[in-house]
This record gives sequence, structure tokens and C-alpha cells, in this order.
Amino acid sequence: MAGGDRQPGRGRLHPAGGAAPGPPPPRPRLPAGDGKAHGAALTGRLAPRQARPPAGGEQRPLLVELYVENVALLRRARVPFGPGFNVLTGETGAGKSLLLDALGLAVGLRPPPELVRELAEPIRVDAVFELADSHPAARELERLGFGGEDGQWVLSRELGRSGRGRCRINGRPVSAAELAAAGELLVSIHTQNESHRLLRPAVQMELLDAFAGDEALALRQELGRVYGQWRQAREEREQLARDERRRLQEMDLLRFQIDEIESAGLSEGEEERLKAEYTRLAAARQLRQWLAAALDHLVGSGAGGSGGTDGAGACALHALGRAQAAVAQAASLDRELAFAVAQLQQAGETLAELARTLRRHWEACEPDPERLAQLEQRLGLIDRLRRKYGQDVSAVLQHLEQAR
Repeated sequence: MAGGDRQPGRGRLHPAGGAAPGPPPPRPRLPAGDGKAHGAALTGRLAPRQARPPAGGEQRPLLVELYVENVALLRRARVPFGPGFNVLTGETGAGKSLLLDALGLAVGLRPPPELVRELAEPIRVDAVFELADSHPAARELERLGFGGEDGQWVLSRELGRSGRGRCRINGRPVSAAELAAAGELLVSIHTQNESHRLLRPAVQMELLDAFAGDEALALRQELGRVYGQWRQAREEREQLARDERRRLQEMDLLRFQIDEIESAGLSEGEEERLKAEYTRLAAARQLRQWLAAALDHLVGSGAGGSGGTDGAGACALHALGRAQAAVAQAASLDRELAFAVAQLQQAGETLAELARTLRRHWEACEPDPERLAQLEQRLGLIDRLRRKYGQDVSAVLQHLEQAR
């Protein structure tokens, strides 16, 4: 890796392009630690840093520090970065790629599978960034609710042995997706096969807009604002059209329901009356048999007879008549039995009237298949309307009034 000078025995990196214009910026003193990573890992913890303006009017986000714990060989390391071009050099296996992996974790990238498999201790990674308040990334982070502190943003991530992690931005817990969204605004990591990213239209658009300059970026923002207003207006117009279609559909449905219920001509109590008639007609044959047997016991001539002498000895009216004749003879000898003659005569008249009533019912119970079919059709219509509009005829009629 080229582009920077390394001072003998110091391990500090300087901006590329020759000697630095002045002494290197002071670094916080690093306490001694036990971290060992083939000379590539430094020990220490993140220390607060004051925000500094970008050098030479530079408006790009600046990675200030990277703090790493338990990332493979890196037990504990704090790597400070300066403005401009920074280069990490070292032997193979010294941990350069691990620092890149650690930075990727801090900005929300998916952890490498081999790193998760070999995880023995919880991982912690903190990345400190500085950028001007006027930078688009700073404004976007503010819009997302991640305000900076003195121009600094600290992206933190922890991974436990189970593979589950915790993410924070400036100490505030966030989701992995939110951490990745913030990281995309601050860092572009280019690795092997990263050129495939250039095939994405969104990346191509970002590169073109960045090349166009600030004026074009401002124009793009204005165009985005106007386009957003246009899309909102279009959505509102489409919503109004959907509401109108829904209103017309509801009106058509109500008209159909009104016509359906009105054409049925329902009335209160109709269903109960029809059910009673249906039950009687459906059992007409059995009902006629029972009424015929009762008439046979009363008049002794069967339901279709005229009260002749056939079976007279067994019928109730004839038996009552013989009893009345016997009591009348007894009353001719004993006047006190006259009341019994009158009561037997009254009982005979009552039984005769009862027999005539039962005969009328027997004659009315003639099976009527045509009427039975009409009742079935009408009750089916009522049942269908009840299932659609209410639990009974009253509820159906109430729905009709509401639909009107």
C-alpha cells in the first residue's frame, strides 16, 4: 500500500504528498496494555476529542479513531487517524485486514462468518467520525435523529458469543439497520470484488452527482423536493379517485339491498306463522291418523263416518247414551237422581260438539304438496335475507330503513 511516509521506529502515518507542512497533530498518550498483534495493534481506549474543521475546506467525513476489542488477534487496540491520506503497512498476518473488518462492523456491515465462528470473547468496536455541520451526511444524520456531539459521531457495536449484538450511535441504542444506514453516509469500504458495486445504478448516480459539484447537488435536492411534492399530490389525487369509486360501489350495493328486501315484501311475525303452517302440513298424514282414531273412540264410526251403529258399543257417545237412559229409569223411582240425568245429557252434548270440531280439523289436514313447496320457497327466501341482513325479520326490516 502506497501514499504515505513512515518515520523510522515511530509507527505514525502522515498525509501523502511529501512532508507534512508542520509537526504532526498531537495524539493522546496511550497507556501500556497487554494487547499484542504482531506490532500492528495499539492499546488504549477511546478518548474524547475536540471537533476540528476539515483541512483545506475539505468537506468529507473524517475517521478520527477506531477502537477495537477482541477481533481475532486484536485483543485491544486504538488506532488514531489524521486528515488526508492514511496508510497502514505491515507484514502478512499483522492485522491490517482485521482493522478493516472491525471498521465494517462499526458501520453496520455483516460480520465475516469466520469471525463469528471463532468468537471466544465479546467483540466491541467504536468508530469516531468528524464532519462539518453543513455536510449533507451531517444533515441527514440529524434528520434521522442522530445528532452529533461537537461535530463528532461515535458508531459502536458489540457482538456476544451467541452472535447477537448491540448497536449504538453516540451512546443511543439503535437497530442494526439504523447503524448501517448511518454508516453508509460516513464510510465507503472498497475491498476485493468491490468493483461489482459500480454496476448498481444507485452507486453510478451517486458518483455522477458527486462529480457534478455542489451546485448540481443543490439542484438535485430541489428536484427531489419538488418530485416529492408531485408524488404526494398524485397520491392524494389517486386516493380521492379511490374514495369516489368506493362511494359509488357502496351506493350500488345499498340500492341492490333495498331492492332485494323490498321485493321480498316481508312483514312482522310472518316467519313464525309460516313455520307453524309448514310444520302442520309436513305432518298432515300422521295428524289425520291420530284425529281419525280419536273420532273412532268418540262416535264409533271412524273419521269418515256419519255416526251410524257400526262399532256403537265401543264409542264414548253411545256408552254415555246408555248410561243416561239407565239413570233416567232410576230417577223415575228416585227424584233425587234427576240432577244426574241432566249432567249426563250435558256431557253428551259436549262430546258431540268435540267430535264435530275434531272432524273439521281432520278434514282440514288434507295433504297439500303444492302449498308445502310454496312454504319451503318462502321460508328459504326469508332465511337467506336473515343471514345477509339480520338475525330475524325485524332486523332485516331495520336494515332496510337504514339503507334508505
